[in-house]
Amino acid sequence: MKLRYVMLSIWVTVAIYSLGSFCYGPTGILAMNHLIQQKEKLSTNIEQLGILQQNLSYSVNALLYDRDTIEVLARDLGYGKSDELFIRISSTESINKSRYIVGGLVIPEAYTPPLHEVTLRIIAIASGFIILILTIILGRTLKTNKATSKP
Repeated sequence: MKLRYVMLSIWVTVAIYSLGSFCYGPTGILAMNHLIQQKEKLSTNIEQLGILQQNLSYSVNALLYDRDTIEVLARDLGYGKSDELFIRISSTESINKSRYIVGGLVIPEAYTPPLHEVTLRIIAIASGFIILILTIILGRTLKTNKATSKP
């Protein structure tokens, strides 16, 4: 009879540990969801960097081959042709001045499980002991009830 109680408590311990590891462990469901979110975040960043790379390549091509673009940017920097006169108003910035954004670095976040492995083991072992104690107590009370109820 006691062997049955011990086996039940061992089974409960293994079941709780297995389910806890499956859900909350470092390779469980929550960890997998975290990895999926990180993958989506990195994919979005790659798409944004691709768009930025395309815009920068358009700017480079315009600077290499378009004379009007070079002339506008040269004027923006304060250069001009030899036959031009400039009137510079102090403390104003050019309307066309733009800063290029070169992209952001996305760093993957490390996953920290809500239950550490040691905590999960302690919970499983404690629940196994609780089940063992409860089954022993309930088994004794049932035996005494059966013994007293027999005519």
